[in-house]
Amino acid sequence: MRVDEVFKQAASQGTAPVSFEMFPPKGELTLDTAREVAGNLCKLSPSFVSVTCSAGGSGNGATTAPIAHMITSEFDTPSVAHLTCVGRTHADIAAKIDEYRTAGVENILALRGDLPAGATEDDKPASDYAYARDLIPELVGAGFCVGAAAYPEGHIACEDLNLSVEHLKQKQDAGASFFVTQLFFDNECFYRFRELADKAGITVPITAGIMPAASYRYVTRLLLSSSFLLILIPNRTALSTAAIASLILFYLVFSYKKCVIQCHCQITKFILWVFSRL
Repeated sequence: MRVDEVFKQAASQGTAPVSFEMFPPKGELTLDTAREVAGNLCKLSPSFVSVTCSAGGSGNGATTAPIAHMITSEFDTPSVAHLTCVGRTHADIAAKIDEYRTAGVENILALRGDLPAGATEDDKPASDYAYARDLIPELVGAGFCVGAAAYPEGHIACEDLNLSVEHLKQKQDAGASFFVTQLFFDNECFYRFRELADKAGITVPITAGIMPAASYRYVTRLLLSSSFLLILIPNRTALSTAAIASLILFYLVFSYKKCVIQCHCQITKFILWVFSRL
């Protein structure tokens, strides 16, 4: 089932869709392991389940399409497969389109993707697609239901929220039929972002990203990652090692409680996107 139809159906019924996101880790992941995790998630009757490519600019998405197919075919649950375009050529994307179509994928979340480790915006890999908005029309033209990312608290390459909303409108104009936000920890940031989006003419659903901590190692990587520079510690370089360690401990202790509070406040306001990690 196409995710845009999921949203339309929910709107007609006055309900709020809830979905999960699976993070296949870098390297090998057996379908048996993914099947066990997906089975447990699907028992909760999510509106859909999305499957990421490996994070950190690795471009390792070999398990994305097979897992998405398995979720839909074995658990009768709509799935969304992520697809990144950083460093990719038109031929690369054409091959991915064939791969996803063969796997029966109907829904794709179009992303630029993180830069490879050590790369910067000034020396990023050559690509036929500068941004996700350049990828979207090609996927829509291939018959997919396409979603894209939104950044309520800014992006590492674009701290201007008004400009970020302009980019969102460009993605909608390119054919995106839903948006998924980067995780955030202050609901007011999302509400402000939604108001800006409404004023800019964004009419497609914007789903909210909520992610609890999975482990000390994971939170450490999260807080020290440039991708999340603007979310938790915008003045990260000014903080001591002890201060960063305290932030990590605080987030681990209160993460799940914080997410429950966020969901309780948000559930009547917008669609909820809950992240799950393999």
